[in-house]
Amino acid sequence: MLAGAWILFAFCGPDGERKMTGQRALRVAQCLFGLACVVFGIAHFAYATYSKAFVPTWLPGPMTFVYITGACHVAAGVGLIVGVLPRLAATLEAIMMTLFGVLVWVPTYFAHPMPTWAGSTQNQCSETAMNVLLAGTAWLVARSLRSNVWVRRRD
Repeated sequence: MLAGAWILFAFCGPDGERKMTGQRALRVAQCLFGLACVVFGIAHFAYATYSKAFVPTWLPGPMTFVYITGACHVAAGVGLIVGVLPRLAATLEAIMMTLFGVLVWVPTYFAHPMPTWAGSTQNQCSETAMNVLLAGTAWLVARSLRSNVWVRRRD
């Protein structure tokens, strides 16, 4: 979320503050978000059994989805940090985080009984808010890379 706030400041902040709003500062914010993505991915592997409970029951092979999403987090993070297709990496990460909210957290408000992993109503609200903030940050990072090409062509 720090990366998202930093990018928002860079977009809306005063032009005189070049140390915090220049291209180098944007790059640092993008790398911070990439590092967070790598941590999210590692957490999917380290806490796979716990993460499995969050996969919707109508999806087959929940452990497969845990590992695939973990690998996607890591790949997006590495892409952002190293600068390999960063616009594509950030956009796919944003789509994935948005889908987490739509497929995991929103349905818990309509499930009866509520899933045990969702916890209390307060937990549902805070987790949904956190998901919206993280997805929003991912979309901001993707927007900050709008000048980058989607895929580099071989010459």
